[in-house]
Amino acid sequence: MKRLLCLVLPPLLVAIIATVALARGVTAHPDEPLWIASAYYFDRLVHGDVSHPDWQLLPARETPPVGKYLFGAALWLQGRPIRSIERLASWYEGWRAVPGAFGTGREAAEREAVVHRLPADVRTAVSQGLTCRLASASCCRRV
Repeated sequence: MKRLLCLVLPPLLVAIIATVALARGVTAHPDEPLWIASAYYFDRLVHGDVSHPDWQLLPARETPPVGKYLFGAALWLQGRPIRSIERLASWYEGWRAVPGAFGTGREAAEREAVVHRLPADVRTAVSQGLTCRLASASCCRRV
């Protein structure tokens, strides 16, 4: 009986907790677009493109790589890989206007280098708070 309880109780508790959490709804976190866009590095890895210059950019080492690869694998398995750095660059561009968000010195310069991977029309749209779809920007058609 004790063994049966040890086998049944943990999954039952997980199911109850998950049901309660899902019933309350899942809220969006402000960094989710960053993690999804960072999945770009999984695509580089899958294609064996480990010498690509984008590996030297700040986003390649700014957040833990495991998350990038997990998001990348999930998107890749669904047939929705992130094949361009432009979504990641859009994330950085969105933070440019926030005082102190780019940091200073080398850190700021590296973030700036990522932003400059975006076409000018996309940078303008993002800086004005427009979404990529509203701007009909070139990155939306390619990504």
